[in-house]
Amino acid sequence: MMTITECTELPEGFDTLIDQSLPLLEEGTIDWRYMGNPVDTSAKKEKMREVYQQHIDNPFSHVLYWVKEGAPIHLVAGSAKPDDERYVQWNYSLFGKDATGSKSWLFDPAYLLQTKEYMRDTMGLLGYVLSCQKGSSIYDYHMSKVGASELYEVTEERVFTPEEATDISIAIIRYKYL
Repeated sequence: MMTITECTELPEGFDTLIDQSLPLLEEGTIDWRYMGNPVDTSAKKEKMREVYQQHIDNPFSHVLYWVKEGAPIHLVAGSAKPDDERYVQWNYSLFGKDATGSKSWLFDPAYLLQTKEYMRDTMGLLGYVLSCQKGSSIYDYHMSKVGASELYEVTEERVFTPEEATDISIAIIRYKYL
């Protein structure tokens, strides 16, 4: 069984998720320059804790938390898109292992469908938008998500190079629920 909840405080599984996600974050799924270049693992964890709390405290933001069979598996933080409040812009995401030690839930049709239903039916959203480094594991996952064509229309809206980090390209990806 899987549950999805919108957070009003940091969930108890936050530390587990940040510990499991940090290796991916270090591989380039996040650019620490945008977060003040925290110097070590402890500072990075604290910065992420601060960022998620800021989203929880902001009335125009959302933090969603997934638990599958007692294991925290996913935590996202985002804001309503200023140009279209029917979409949420996911800014940060942590991914954990399920009770069996796997992240295969990412490709589980039940996870994808339940997430769609929660966001569309409970939150009233048409979909979501995210930005990520083009060519990162997060980008690859989102652009080739198994079963996506049955649930969403996926488009790469644009790619740009930020002034603060001219050595990377950022892709904006939009998911519109069908």
